[in-house]
Amino acid sequence: MQDRVCYLSKDDLFVGHYIEMAGKRIQEVSEEGVPTDLEGIVELWHIKRIFEEGYRLQEWTDAEYEKLKSSTNGYNAIIANFFNGLNPTKIKSKFELLEWTYKKTFWEIIDAYKLYRLIEPETLREIVSKNNNYLREVLKCKGIVEKFKNVIREVLLNNVNSAHIILDKFVAKQDLYRDSELHLPSNLTIEDKEQILIHYLQSDDPNVNYVRLITQIKDDKNQIRLSPKTRLFAERLEKKLNEDLLNDPRTVTTHWSFGVQFIDEEGIAPVVHKINEKGVPFLGGREIMTLNPIVDKYLSIKIHQERIQKELEVFENYILVSDRGTIGKVQIVPRHWNGWAVSQNIIKIVPADDDIAGYIYAYLNCDYAKILIQRETYGAVVDMVDENNVSSIPIPLLKNVNKQKEINNLVLEANNILYHAYQKEQEAISMMNDVLNNKI
Repeated sequence: MQDRVCYLSKDDLFVGHYIEMAGKRIQEVSEEGVPTDLEGIVELWHIKRIFEEGYRLQEWTDAEYEKLKSSTNGYNAIIANFFNGLNPTKIKSKFELLEWTYKKTFWEIIDAYKLYRLIEPETLREIVSKNNNYLREVLKCKGIVEKFKNVIREVLLNNVNSAHIILDKFVAKQDLYRDSELHLPSNLTIEDKEQILIHYLQSDDPNVNYVRLITQIKDDKNQIRLSPKTRLFAERLEKKLNEDLLNDPRTVTTHWSFGVQFIDEEGIAPVVHKINEKGVPFLGGREIMTLNPIVDKYLSIKIHQERIQKELEVFENYILVSDRGTIGKVQIVPRHWNGWAVSQNIIKIVPADDDIAGYIYAYLNCDYAKILIQRETYGAVVDMVDENNVSSIPIPLLKNVNKQKEINNLVLEANNILYHAYQKEQEAISMMNDVLNNKI
């Protein structure tokens, strides 16, 4: 998709770019006529939303702003007329060509103008059955949910991952602007909701985290209720999955022994820290943000060597992005992490070379890029992005090549300084240990 205006929310820090683009698009529509493609029409919806929220560029005079805003007054009719002219049998193919954000807007438009006749029940079933994220966006449109409640109920009952939606509706805390309310069809009964959860509990590969959330559901006589049998089943399954995880031979556990030395007593050994198996240090999302992470997890080289080399190991100047929980934490790998492994929940960006690595890191850490990363978020209970989302984020290259090189070199220089700082710190700690052990 070409660069299009995209209004996400009032909190979108990238909105300034889109306001400027919206002004140019309005002028193009005035001079060249109304778009004749679905993408162009959906863009008019985003332009209209920007002016409805009162956004403007500071350099616009009041007269310029009012002229642009008045130009959008007819956009509702243009959008409605275009959609009314669509062939219902072609809806699915046209929908699939849209970029993800515009896919979400597609359902908003259908719901806002009540264009339900355009959606054939079988078309809707095919779309929402294909992708759980499509189903989630449809569930944000109350009118569509009720109009096609029989289809949506059927899809929910037949999709094992519908449990994620039930948990998101009744357990997960909704506190962000993007956490729009999910509407369930009115004919989805309390018994249906329980059956969806049972279906998930009985599935081939239930996730222990989701199972744990099922055990936390609070009964509500009007919304959701679990029988004692179902609740007991979930509690027992959660315990079993947790034990299976701990007993899995692929799970590396660490064992520690400690001693305490008091400064006024003699003959007591200093603190001893032992790990039974030395393997490759394994970092999670929390650890990547510290220069000298406390590593308490190691991956067995004997068991995991192939996967470590293919998927998990990192080297200096790789860029790491957290993909769940706190989305968009970005770190550049220091030299002393060479050959270490990072969790599969961390996205690795491998720059083409060191001439661009520092620049990419600097850009991904700026406010605009963080918003671009976070706007790709999806997920039911846990916010997530994946490598496809991150790879779709545009990274602008500067016309001023020298300035881009300067930014890049500053980052690499800082990363090198941090590495040498780490070395000095380790040298000091080693010297202190030698002093305490009477070696010096």
